Amino acid sequence: MKVRPLKLDSHLPLLDGVVLLAGVWLLVCPFALGFGQVARSNDVILGGIVTILAAIRFFGGHRVVVLSWIICVLGIWTMISPCCWVSCTRACRPGALCWAGSS
Repeated sequence: MKVRPLKLDSHLPLLDGVVLLAGVWLLVCPFALGFGQVARSNDVILGGIVTILAAIRFFGGHRVVVLSWIICVLGIWTMISPCCWVSCTRACRPGALCWAGSS
């Protein structure tokens, strides 16, 4: 039995399709789940950017490596942004990051 090396190029459209769906979900979920204004605008902007970049990669730009890195950075920001965009309507704890309307 001969072992064939894995060709990543054949799986890239599938992975880019998953990222495209994740970008669309990130764009739609603030409206579906009723997020606040700051979280909504953050997710809509990120979802739009991720969707556009993933669509470019899905429809033939999968050889542009820098798009993957940009999507990776946006994904990291998506994970840490709920910790940063704290609703400052209640008093913020000392040391907490209150970027949303804090004075």
